[in-house]
Amino acid sequence: MLRSGELRHRVRIQARASGVGSRGESTGDWADVAQRWASIVTLSGDELERARQRMPEARLQVRIRYLAELTTRHRLLFGSRVLQIGHVDDVDQLHVEQILTCSEVP
Repeated sequence: MLRSGELRHRVRIQARASGVGSRGESTGDWADVAQRWASIVTLSGDELERARQRMPEARLQVRIRYLAELTTRHRLLFGSRVLQIGHVDDVDQLHVEQILTCSEVP
């Protein structure tokens, strides 16, 4: 069960506004959908080899109160950090709490 004292981080939930360019690409900017108090925990820190550079990738677990429309197409803003949602878990299917597995976008 989620306790309010554990939710000490404020996050903004964003969705991409609709817009399609001439090549079919998404041109919409991100717009705020909701704000939630959250609990954020770092799960691991991996270094990925990309283009001969090492880029750190932080995986985070974010716990929030249930938001029905939340999917992996949304993203979170935590201060100046952008968190891409990789998985949304409705804890025990009770529609009370969600656990989001996220990665930080560089």
